Amino acid sequence: MTTFYIKNTNKKELDLVTALNLAKPFDTIKLADGDYFSDDEPYYFNLKKSINIIGDNSNNRAIKLHAYLLIGNDVQIILKNMTISSGQSPMNTVGIYDDAHFYAENVRFLHPLNNNWNTIFCKNASFALYDSVVSTADIETAGLYLENCPNLLVNDTINTLYLKNSNCKQKDCLINHSIGVDFQSSLTFIRMTINANDECPDSDFYALNNSIVEGRYLAFTTDSPIVDVVSSSFASRNFYSDVNKIQWNIDDESTVRVDGYPPYNNRSFD
Repeated sequence: MTTFYIKNTNKKELDLVTALNLAKPFDTIKLADGDYFSDDEPYYFNLKKSINIIGDNSNNRAIKLHAYLLIGNDVQIILKNMTISSGQSPMNTVGIYDDAHFYAENVRFLHPLNNNWNTIFCKNASFALYDSVVSTADIETAGLYLENCPNLLVNDTINTLYLKNSNCKQKDCLINHSIGVDFQSSLTFIRMTINANDECPDSDFYALNNSIVEGRYLAFTTDSPIVDVVSSSFASRNFYSDVNKIQWNIDDESTVRVDGYPPYNNRSFD
């Protein structure tokens, strides 16, 4: 396997595109510090072969790739040590499909436009994120949208997470705005914090449509967080937050246990 080194010269963008064209499956491209392409004209990468793209600096702000990525066709993509921003493109910063395998470590994913495109959209693929950030400008849009995806999230900060028919294992994550577990999804977590935004119309945490939530050490930053459980099950132990201040909305088809007991302050649904 070959490693291509992209130096910080005035033709680094051309060198990067050339390296991607020349690379064989599972080759590595290393990026020197610098900005690649521009916020006004981000580059479109359609990645159809397995590749590793790694920033040559552990400071993920030192290397900024103004681009949006489309990944599919059963490829394996590994990204490390960089910031990826879709700039003024209205598209997803990263779109992942068709049995692709995606892994990112120490990466900041930005979507600066205030529109309804997810920063990362992943469908019918496997997904793993470590020590990374998924940011959005629009607080009502999920930064990370996962559909029919097994996924692993470790030590990440994510602006709104939405799971649809997906199985998620999560550890030491901060979720800004809200988290949704929907359409037969499952979430297993250890140490998760929900930092809701009062301007966001959604509940802080919701589980719907035959979904399952199980975990330990859940914290909310708001004084009166809202948790909706509809036709689903929710079980959590060792709350960091005051359980009595949570506003529970639970329908008759759901099972909710907090440290082994149903919450007494269920508002239910009329």
